Amino acid sequence: IFLWLTRARLGTDGPTLFAARATATIVIAAALFVIVEYPIRAGVRFRGWAFGAATAATTVSVAVAAMFASVPQRLVIDLASAPNLRTEIHGLAVKKSPGARRVLVVGDSLGWTVFRGLQEWGLLHHVAVGDYTVVGCGVGGPGTLEYLGVRRPTDADCATWDASVPGVVALYRPDVIVVVMGLADLSPRQFPNGQFLSIGDETFDRWLAGRARALTRALASQGAHVVWATYPHVNVHHDVAATGRLPFVENDPSRVDRLDDLIQTTVHDVPGSSIVDFAAFCRNAPGGEFDTNFRPDGVHLNAASARQVAFWLGPQLRRGS
Repeated sequence: IFLWLTRARLGTDGPTLFAARATATIVIAAALFVIVEYPIRAGVRFRGWAFGAATAATTVSVAVAAMFASVPQRLVIDLASAPNLRTEIHGLAVKKSPGARRVLVVGDSLGWTVFRGLQEWGLLHHVAVGDYTVVGCGVGGPGTLEYLGVRRPTDADCATWDASVPGVVALYRPDVIVVVMGLADLSPRQFPNGQFLSIGDETFDRWLAGRARALTRALASQGAHVVWATYPHVNVHHDVAATGRLPFVENDPSRVDRLDDLIQTTVHDVPGSSIVDFAAFCRNAPGGEFDTNFRPDGVHLNAASARQVAFWLGPQLRRGS
């Protein structure tokens, strides 16, 4: 019940989602008790119309279950299954086979769902794909943000991720690095003077451009070609356990557009780097960039859409040099 009655499928969350799940669970449990469990315990044998009714009820139950099982999977790839940073770094410490091509995905939680698709694509095309992503961290790195309506510091993994970039690149020695990162950079950030600034502010933009330039150079330091993916618009949903109240400034498309403009301008200044228009790919998806079959929660990919992205993006990374 909890796997199928999801926020993405019902379009609600919080108490309403809980009530729907609880009601469905109680109704199904009661039906199974009356139709299956009680007759077995009491030794009741259905005859005549009773047998027909029980058979029909069982058939309908199986048919409904089959219908739910055949519904296209809209669930976002489970972010809770993303490995911690230490595990990611350990997984990159592998010897490179002669002639083998390596791609490293660097980014945030959206980047991790992209990695999952590319990992599958790589197995089919003899390309090793490594993961160096971190949830809730942006190009700006560690700090205090007003992130999705809540003022909070970034997780400790963000600081570790930021400090470990040069060492990870030297460890894995990829041929191509793709960067998919930016949600946290849409949030207001506290600067040393205590003031919170956002993208679009001249001081913030100049600072973030410097961060993007430094990150690109660090990623390219071992000779890898660095490919920045433009960040798609987001439509983050309210989550009682993880966010503040709507509306979220991160959902403002003009912020994302400014981020992409800034990244593209900055990256062009760094040799050995290029841009791939991931944002345009999302906009041109058959159901649009917020189609629940493509990005169920308005940000991340599911298994099917991660595969679609990988088969579009993978060949471009394979050609990168």
